Amino acid sequence: MGPSILQTKLDYHPNATVDVADTALIRNSEITVASGAEFIVKPRAIIDQCKLYVLEGAILEIGEKTRLDGIKARVRKPRATLKIGNNCIINLNSLIICDCLIEIGNYVLIAQNVFLTDSQVHSLNWRERRKEIDQLNLGQWPDLNAKTSKLKIQNDCWLGRSSQVLKPKGDSEELILARGTIVGAGSIVNESSPEFFKTMAGVPAKFIRHVESDSYEPYV
Repeated sequence: MGPSILQTKLDYHPNATVDVADTALIRNSEITVASGAEFIVKPRAIIDQCKLYVLEGAILEIGEKTRLDGIKARVRKPRATLKIGNNCIINLNSLIICDCLIEIGNYVLIAQNVFLTDSQVHSLNWRERRKEIDQLNLGQWPDLNAKTSKLKIQNDCWLGRSSQVLKPKGDSEELILARGTIVGAGSIVNESSPEFFKTMAGVPAKFIRHVESDSYEPYV
């Protein structure tokens, strides 16, 4: 018995790798997996009403018992990797743009309308932006020339509605949200926050206070 793929457009290149577990459920979605790309869905994951694009040479991995509900994700560059851990929930109208590396840990909650990116998304050079638009108008995927940094969201984080986690400011090579971080609704995070089990909020988001945790259990 194979996976349940219902009312879904799954368009994948012959050279792509598509590995969907038998107990996974995909329904009412549009999924494109380009040449050399990898699309991996672990057991008991649910993908519902999503639009997922894994472009040439990129990787999208969705963990066990994770639920994606009405989101959009674009993994846009060769070797770019979006890895979502186990037992996560990502809610309606959230958008993830990955050009380098985005790692989401286990038991992460992401509310509606959240935006995650490891990239500047577009070039700062106006000529490059014009080139992107012209390529899109020709039905081509643009040659992207935007700066990137790694984005890592550790276990047990909760991102509030309409929050954003962006490429870190300056020349930082990665942004890390430490385990148990809670990001307030409407906040914008653009730098790492190393303390475990805390709340942060604002534009840009700043530390508010620590939250209770039973213990610093093993990182699972």
